[in-house]
Order: sequence, then C-alpha cells, then structure tokens
Amino acid sequence: MTKLNSITKYIVAIGLIAMMVLTMTVTPSYAIDKIDEGEDASLTVIFSGEKKAPGMKFSAYKVGEFDENNQFHILSKYAGYGVGEIPQDQDGYKAMASTLKGYIQKDGLEADYTATTNEDGVAAFGTVEKGLYLIFSNTVIYNETIYKTVPVMVSVPNLDANEKWVYDVEIASKYSSEPVPPKEEKLDINAIKIWAGDVENERPASIIIELLCDGEVIETATLSKYNNWRVSWKDLDATKEYEVTESVVPGGYEVKIEREGNTFTVTNTFPPSNPDKDVKDSYAEPEPGDKIPPTPGNITPTPSNQTKTPPPSSKTTTKLPQTGQLWWPVPIMLGAGIVLFLAGVIRRRRSI
Repeated sequence: MTKLNSITKYIVAIGLIAMMVLTMTVTPSYAIDKIDEGEDASLTVIFSGEKKAPGMKFSAYKVGEFDENNQFHILSKYAGYGVGEIPQDQDGYKAMASTLKGYIQKDGLEADYTATTNEDGVAAFGTVEKGLYLIFSNTVIYNETIYKTVPVMVSVPNLDANEKWVYDVEIASKYSSEPVPPKEEKLDINAIKIWAGDVENERPASIIIELLCDGEVIETATLSKYNNWRVSWKDLDATKEYEVTESVVPGGYEVKIEREGNTFTVTNTFPPSNPDKDVKDSYAEPEPGDKIPPTPGNITPTPSNQTKTPPPSSKTTTKLPQTGQLWWPVPIMLGAGIVLFLAGVIRRRRSI
C-alpha cells in the first residue's frame, strides 16, 4: 500500500510539472506580439515649442530593421561607419543618433523620408516602411530665435505602455532655442578623444578629427599624445550648426561621438561588440615636429541652453522596444527537470 501511495505521488508531481510547461509556453501573458507585416505604418513629428517654427525640415533615415524576433539590426550602409550594432538602452540610442548624424551630413546621404513643419509645427512623413529611424532637422531662425533639434531614434511601429504595437507613430521633438546672437559674437568648439577597452601601447598613434559646419567639413585636426588627444576651434560663427566626426575609424574599434554644450567627446572602444565587421585602419605616426593643433588646456564642457522636451500628444509613443526576452529555453529547462526527477525515482526504486 505504501508503495502504491509513493507511485501516486510521483504521478501527481509529474502532472503538475507538465501543466507548468503548458502554461508557460502556450499562454505567456506578457509576451510581445509579432509585428503585423500587413499593417501600414506612419510617422509624424510634432514641434511643440512656444513658437511653432514653421518651415523646419525634418529628415528620417532608416538605419535598422526588424528580424523575425522583433530585434533590430543595423543596415549595412550605416554599419560601415564603425558604430557597432543597435544598442539596447536609451543612452545607447542617444549616442548612436548623435554619431550617425555627423557622418550622414558629411557624406551627403539622401534621407528616406522628409517632412516640413506647417503653421501648427507638425511634420507628417505619411506612410513609411517599418524599422528603426534616425530623425533630425535643419537649424531654423524664426522670429529672431534659433531653433535646433536633438537627433533621435524612433521605432516604427512602436510599443505603448501596455506593450502593444502602435503603427501610427507620433513623436514630440526635443529642441533648444536661443536668441539670435550679435554678428560679433563668436563660438568655440572643443573635441576630446577617449580610448576604451584597449592597451595604450597598441592603440593608434594618432587620429584625425573633422569639424563640420552645416554639413560641410571646414577644419581637420590630428590628435595624439602630443596635444593630449584634444583640440579647440575658436572664433566660429555662433549662428551655424557644428558637428564632429572621426575621419577614419581605426581597425577593430567602434566609434561613439557625444556632445555636451560645445564640447564633443569622441570615444573609440575595443574590442567592438561586432568583431566581424570590416573597418578601415588608416592613421599616421606623428612626429614631435609635425604641425598639429596646440593643446587647448583643460577643456570643460560649455553649458548650452536647456533642451526642452514638449509634452507628447495622447497618440504619441516614443518608447523603443526592448524585445530581447526569450521563452524557448523554459520548456527545455523544465523538460530536463522532469528527466532528472524520473531518473531519481528509478534509482530509488532499484535501491529498495
């Protein structure tokens, strides 16, 4: 009788485990749905500043696409810049947007979609392909005020607060605004080089940094240990828009360019997250007598006007999907548990 009760307990335990497997694999209550390929998607940017700044041209570049698991992968035309794979956090998206903007402007790449703000500050791109987009605009002077938007990444479709896909995506642009400065007012732009994840005596002896003004390269500088890997360009037109790029990303490294006020930080990281990519390796060994920019001293970020984020509309969703949760290992792990459990039962029975 005791032996029969033991067998009954084993059967009940196995049945409970089987029910757990079916519950977690058949009806996961918080799994993100697949994207509906047959559903049209649209994209709209809303400039909700105190003044609507009509005539601001926004450009949208499709830089990534979804795979079958709703994961992003960077398109090959942008991977060649050495920016690595699509990041998985908001700070990473922000850094990639800032980095790609400079290279896109330097190479004059054509936008996939463009839209211009109307009198209400709305720029409607209309129907767009699904994917991950980099969006930025030109600088606009309107009513004696300079408006500059911050480049952003946005997923189309996007996820709402309930983890449901929204196919008509609206975003509120982040921007800064300041009065038009007097003609005599000038601006200094600083660039600092940072190395990460490498060995000092194995890194390039120098790199070349480019200064862009309204998308055109106007200055270059060779950075090395002789100028403490930094440079400052002085007396620039304060009404223009400036970006910084690295001329050639050293082989095996990835590049990230971030801006704080008027200071750009160019970071090369090794090893990259995608070691199979092909990045050109081209740099020169400077000599102490070479003409290189003088060390500008201790550069500290120049504070800019506070970036304003207007409140999004009720239809707006700016949440980038985090769809890396995988459920396929669950049944395998539970199945392995069942096997081990049965093996224990058989061993106990044999030892009786």
